[in-house]
Amino acid sequence: LSSLPENIDLSSVTDFSNSFQGCNLNSQGIEVFLSACVANGRSNLDTNLSGGNNLGFSSWSAQALSDYNTLISRGWTITTNP
Repeated sequence: LSSLPENIDLSSVTDFSNSFQGCNLNSQGIEVFLSACVANGRSNLDTNLSGGNNLGFSSWSAQALSDYNTLISRGWTITTNP
């Protein structure tokens, strides 16, 4: 899995812990996923974007980093590739 549809609806998801661990998410995939998590509005969850060939944190877009910071401020724990 390398990308996600722009209009992905995660509103009914309650556990993101290993949803995309070990995948091949590109910049667009990471951005869409994090944006959907922000829109979800939930707090204090975990997700794992490490392993596989997921794009490393140091290469994320400005929007992905902004969404990451929003989720961290809501108590999320997000594991990433470097």
